[in-house]
Amino acid sequence: MMLPWTALADRCWNTVKQSGLPNRIRSGFWDNNARGCGTAGVLAHACDRIVERGDDFGFAASRDRGDDRALAQRGWRVETGAMKPGPLDLSAQEFRGLAERVLDDATLYLDRLDTVPIRPASTGAQTVELFAGPPPETGLGAAALDDLEAVAQHSRAGNGRFFGYVMGSGEPVGALGDFFASVINQNGTAWRSGPATAVIERTVVSWLAHAVGCASFGGTLTSGGSLANLMGLAMAREAVAPANDTGAAPGVVYASSEVHMSIGKAVALLGLGRDNLRLLPVGDDCRLSADTLRETVAADRSAGLKPLAVVACAGTIVTGAVDPLADLVAAAKHEGLWVHVDGAYGLPAAMVEPEKFLGIADVDSVSMDAHKWLYQPLDCSVLFYRDPAAARRTFSLTDDYAASLSDDPVEGDVFLRGDHRAVPAYPGPEAVAVSSLSRPGCLSSRYRREPAPGQAVGGPDRPRAFP
Repeated sequence: MMLPWTALADRCWNTVKQSGLPNRIRSGFWDNNARGCGTAGVLAHACDRIVERGDDFGFAASRDRGDDRALAQRGWRVETGAMKPGPLDLSAQEFRGLAERVLDDATLYLDRLDTVPIRPASTGAQTVELFAGPPPETGLGAAALDDLEAVAQHSRAGNGRFFGYVMGSGEPVGALGDFFASVINQNGTAWRSGPATAVIERTVVSWLAHAVGCASFGGTLTSGGSLANLMGLAMAREAVAPANDTGAAPGVVYASSEVHMSIGKAVALLGLGRDNLRLLPVGDDCRLSADTLRETVAADRSAGLKPLAVVACAGTIVTGAVDPLADLVAAAKHEGLWVHVDGAYGLPAAMVEPEKFLGIADVDSVSMDAHKWLYQPLDCSVLFYRDPAAARRTFSLTDDYAASLSDDPVEGDVFLRGDHRAVPAYPGPEAVAVSSLSRPGCLSSRYRREPAPGQAVGGPDRPRAFP
């Protein structure tokens, strides 16, 4: 008998409910936990336990060859003629034509990148006129790509003369990885929902951790340094004053007056309150001393307050100053504080001058932006942490509908989210090798091109801890 997708799904679900299987099996039935491939594999895995193999099911829905194999292996007939193209479907030829068009526009943009002004000849009113407005009543089809050239013309050029936001320029191999990641469109929730993506993320995080002197650390990719800092301080709170179950109790976080504004936002979001963020004075070198930290912690303890963590800077935004990490770690450990390092901007310099980052291997958590000096496409940042158990205590929460039926040892340690940041980041380091990135001058070479005629570069004359 021939059943459409919805009827097949309803029949399987009703059969599962009537089968007396435990709730966990039934909830897992709808998750991609099956040993088969794709949705059809999940149905086959669940239903072959409770449906006679002689049933002649048809399957009229979008699927890949893995789905066909999964069904065929269970003796089910796969009907291939029932599919009709939907409004979002493209033939291989149509997709290739559109991809080549985008590739031509992207190649032209890269070819001109070093010659265009940093600031486009654009006003707010012009961009609103170009890109604002109601959604189209009917689909535009290929015409949806007609505005790409205008988008490029009204965007800031990320070439070697753009110093704003301490931002990297991106690189073409990572951009191509980003394109392919969107094509395969993986769910980064867990290994079972995106096997290659999950393993690639662990690989990329491991590469980066080794490169900056945190060889034993685990980690996760994030959307930016601000989120990585928030997550690092969430781990600090849960390690020193657990709050996930009972709510946040008062606690004090310490940092230098040069710290990034994301730290103030993080303590507010975590319920600690900005009044409990101590912004400590720095010396003439713009660095926080361990003595200043000790004195302030002692004063807060005397006042009946609970110190939680210290945030050290590994490259401040304004001056690039790196706090004395080893000294701060020693003081913090003596006081029972978590040590988080905001290395979003400067930590990649540890690949070139590791002596400026002594003590980095002894901290508890570190943030770093791969979309700055490592040239990855926005957005790609990372949180490193020394203790995976601390990360699980802070972020782990599940329910029956998300319970895993997989016994694969790779399962686990991937946080619930749907991104694929690791895939664009994966080919970049492979293409140039970490050893190339760690050559003196490489990290800043993209920022040292001579300005075009009539264009000036420069900034405030402030001391810098490294070039």
